[in-house]
Amino acid sequence: FDAVSQKRVYKEAFAFDKSVEIIYRDSGTSFDPKCVEAFMDSLEEIKEVLESDGEEDNVAV
Repeated sequence: FDAVSQKRVYKEAFAFDKSVEIIYRDSGTSFDPKCVEAFMDSLEEIKEVLESDGEEDNVAV
């Protein structure tokens, strides 16, 4: 997710929704389908962590 959603020297950052779309679209080719399924099941929690701006004591993604 970080590699897709963050700016790199060779590409601009993608928005959250676009990053999710790319990961879902490339399931089975660029990404392991089981990992994508787990990622999709955790989207709400991931979004909460990203929006919390590190306010929580124990933040892990």
